[in-house]
Amino acid sequence: MRLIASGLRAITRLSLSIALVGVLGGIGWAGSAPMPIDDFATPNTSSSGALFTVGTGSYYLSKSIVPKGTKSGIAFKGSSVTIDFRGYSIIGSGNTGGLGVNGGSYNQITIIDGNVQGMGGGGISVGSNSTVRGMHVTGCGGTGIQTGASSVVEDNTISNSGVDGISATGLIDGNVSDGNGGNGITAANNSIVTGNEASANGGYGISMQNGGYASDAVNNNTKGTINGGTSMGGSACDGAACP
Repeated sequence: MRLIASGLRAITRLSLSIALVGVLGGIGWAGSAPMPIDDFATPNTSSSGALFTVGTGSYYLSKSIVPKGTKSGIAFKGSSVTIDFRGYSIIGSGNTGGLGVNGGSYNQITIIDGNVQGMGGGGISVGSNSTVRGMHVTGCGGTGIQTGASSVVEDNTISNSGVDGISATGLIDGNVSDGNGGNGITAANNSIVTGNEASANGGYGISMQNGGYASDAVNNNTKGTINGGTSMGGSACDGAACP
């Protein structure tokens, strides 16, 4: 009888373990060591959605990834996610319909240190209270970097996006945004825009609802230099002091 009871307990523990794996799959616990996204998340082999979809946690790329068709590169099923590209890239074909990082519905997303290129739907989209830092976004069909409220966008380079280079709310600092189809930088209410360079864009160099700008360099943009906002000093517009 003891042998039978011991066997039943072992079977019960195994069943619970399998159930927990099913429930927790796709969640890399916040605070745990970062996990390689391409090992942890199973690639999506369908023709739509995202190549990798992850839940709350911390991840990194261990190689560049190449979405096909209408797929995005990385998407989310929860907020509070960090993805360190570690210098690797999400590479689209230029006609690829998705986004490099498709997370506009989720908050507290951190994207750092990598590249997104040639994604037809846009580069990086994240929700409120997010951070995008040290990213190089080029040749994407939509907006290069887009965030929700109270976010930080800093030390990125964005070029040749089909729409705006950056469209964000919060602190927009130290970025280079050149040659985009729309504005170099679009900043929503109560944003601070400092230390950026925006040149040769199809719209304004910087367009703001309100908030302030300082120490920006804005040159040769089709619609003009800076639209809206309050100067806090130190910016240069087409070789002269900004208004």
